[in-house]
Amino acid sequence: MLRSYTVFLVMLFWLAAPARLLACYADFDYNNACPGDTIWFNALYEFGGAYSWNFGDTNPDAVNIGYGTNVYHVYTEEGNYNVTLFVNIGAEWAYQTQMITVGSACFAAGFSTDCQQYAAGTMVNFTNQSVGNITSWQWNFGDPATPSDTSSLQHPYYIYSLPGTYTVSLTVSDGENTATAYQTITIADDANDYCIGANFGFNYYTTDCLQDTTSFNVAYWGNISAYYWNFGDPASGIFNFSTQQNPTHLYTEEGTYIVTLIIANAFTADTIYHPVFVGDCTVWPGDFNNDGQVTVQDLFPIGLYYNATGTARPNASGNWTGQTAPDWTDFASFMYLQKLVNGKHADGNGDGVLNTSDIDLITQNYGLRHTNQNTRQAYLGEIPPTAPHYLLNLPTCCPFDETGTLTLGVALSEGGNYYGGSFTIYFNADVTDAQSVEFMTDVPGLLAVQHLNAQSNALEVAFVRTDKTNAVFDGNIGWLQCRVKNGVAFGTPVLLSISDAMLLNNGANTWQNNQQFFVPVNENPQITEIAYTTVPTITGTEPQFTLFPTATQNGAVQVAVQVAGQQNLQISVYNAAGQMVYNMPQVSVSGNYSTVLPLQNLHQGVYMVTLQTNTHRFTQKIVKTN
Repeated sequence: MLRSYTVFLVMLFWLAAPARLLACYADFDYNNACPGDTIWFNALYEFGGAYSWNFGDTNPDAVNIGYGTNVYHVYTEEGNYNVTLFVNIGAEWAYQTQMITVGSACFAAGFSTDCQQYAAGTMVNFTNQSVGNITSWQWNFGDPATPSDTSSLQHPYYIYSLPGTYTVSLTVSDGENTATAYQTITIADDANDYCIGANFGFNYYTTDCLQDTTSFNVAYWGNISAYYWNFGDPASGIFNFSTQQNPTHLYTEEGTYIVTLIIANAFTADTIYHPVFVGDCTVWPGDFNNDGQVTVQDLFPIGLYYNATGTARPNASGNWTGQTAPDWTDFASFMYLQKLVNGKHADGNGDGVLNTSDIDLITQNYGLRHTNQNTRQAYLGEIPPTAPHYLLNLPTCCPFDETGTLTLGVALSEGGNYYGGSFTIYFNADVTDAQSVEFMTDVPGLLAVQHLNAQSNALEVAFVRTDKTNAVFDGNIGWLQCRVKNGVAFGTPVLLSISDAMLLNNGANTWQNNQQFFVPVNENPQITEIAYTTVPTITGTEPQFTLFPTATQNGAVQVAVQVAGQQNLQISVYNAAGQMVYNMPQVSVSGNYSTVLPLQNLHQGVYMVTLQTNTHRFTQKIVKTN
């Protein structure tokens, strides 16, 4: 028995933060506390995107992961803990690890500043470092000449307008106890000689590949007279060092390098560290997003940059091996998610154009992996209850073909601001004929790719638009079909469930720097059951459908059909991307019917032939070999 399901998409959607011209930084502060107290962690750079925390708590009963810009954790034992904040903004990510101490000193006032001397008119940032469950902060900046030299913020700032020495106090309270801390701040004309600092970036939004030059760019404050670089690459000999402000370096091996910058003048110095990731940027056909493996999600770059062009790959082949190729210099160097991706990676067949002809490489090399240093992947935040979700709605029974809907979200208008998505449909193989499970689409401008994992009883599907606009999609994706096995006992339910779901943000194709490209999706917690009311065995009244040959060189495929009574017959052919490439006009037939499908002009590859009668839908794969 054949079952067909029409698939629609409806979604809830919200935009991420607007694009900024800042790079992605990770930094945070926290309040000290004792075992059993709540410690709050606060991200200092809130650019939007995704924030993930690892609290370094090895207690098996502890929830060691947090999400968001402001999180808390309760440690139950004294000790030192390494807390790490991961920040992902579009194609960039950063992290910072700080060691915190959970000790027995449970209440005290304390604060710090970046420097002890500042120039007049400079913003002085104060960082609270008090210990305990503090509920109030009262700052006095020691500048009575101005009426606003106090603050109740946890981490305030103040600008001193005149040179001098100022005593700053912080009084804290936990509702029962109070404590006060003092520090002296000097405002001097030559303070920029004593208060210096810097941060540096490297090739933001470009590639860091073997044999490519990595550029470093410094942002600094204060009077800096010397820069001392160590690129963490001792194999490069004397080229591992530089005294330039904005140097370059050529890495010759894959890996993660810790780069050290020391800034100095005659009075003071400071040291900054940054990891640099250097990857192998050769092309592996099918791994279009360069994450080290081939999955259905490798379809996304094709849709996002459909018809983009660049330099063809010399001696290109579809073989699973790293192939050297020139970068596409007119192409945005990051794709939609990861930094170490260039347009050349999505050019599966190496012809210099991104289009449907590249998709066959996903099917050919599906599941293959290669060593890859590109670890810059998005961290999806905690999935909120209001996130979109796929829901498979189907009728409880039907004697022949059945149709239903796949929706994303709740009962809103169909469609939404998305560019693509992926999901996995699981089925019970003891009832369902695994080879019959198919996903198809005839939606203009929509690409789809699928992989049947018969061992896991799963059909993996990805779909993506090609129009490169932010238009609202009407929600129609395609349809799902499957066939019940012959001889299955009457009334045995077909079970279908959806998992591993994600959506691609509609803004992914706009190359906005700080876009969170993947929208969290709630997986449908319910399993859909379909109870059929007919015994699924072939009888004399059920159509018979044969194709010959299933592997063809000249493209001529013989179709033979046997039906009972008068039936309308429709035959269509779909490529590996799920696009309709041939559609025979509907004919009315009775008894035996045969025809030849003229498929001579199709490219070599895998195709699906679908036959639709009044009561049934059949699908058979064919292979065109040249």
